[in-house]
Amino acid sequence: MINAGADDWDQHWAEFDSAAEAGPTPKYRRRLIFSILEADPPTRLLEIGSGTGEFAQDFCGRYPTSGYLGLELSRTGVESSSRRVPGAHFVQRDLLQSIESGEGLDFAATHAVCSEVLEHLDMPSELLVNDVGAGKPL
Repeated sequence: MINAGADDWDQHWAEFDSAAEAGPTPKYRRRLIFSILEADPPTRLLEIGSGTGEFAQDFCGRYPTSGYLGLELSRTGVESSSRRVPGAHFVQRDLLQSIESGEGLDFAATHAVCSEVLEHLDMPSELLVNDVGAGKPL
């Protein structure tokens, strides 16, 4: 459940999707992430907070044989990402809520990226302690 005072990410991505990548910051952030990944190329990457798929598009282009799973709070973000990167897998998930048994994802990630997420949370530790995969490997 989304807090009534929380950011409305569906509205945000609907209004600002095309502008989100206009500045230099997202490109710089991706360049830093990819420079780290070069040292140990991923086989399967989990992105926590996949937005509208800009990183996923770059990742899948650079690592076409690697698996990718993006978790995103916003339905609009998941829909946009799925259109942008049809070969990747995106799931709408509120990671501040515990996952019920049977809702886990069968995705054994070798690497994970969480960028531009924690600073939007009042209690980031809630995201970090929830079992994303509900007992299944992620």
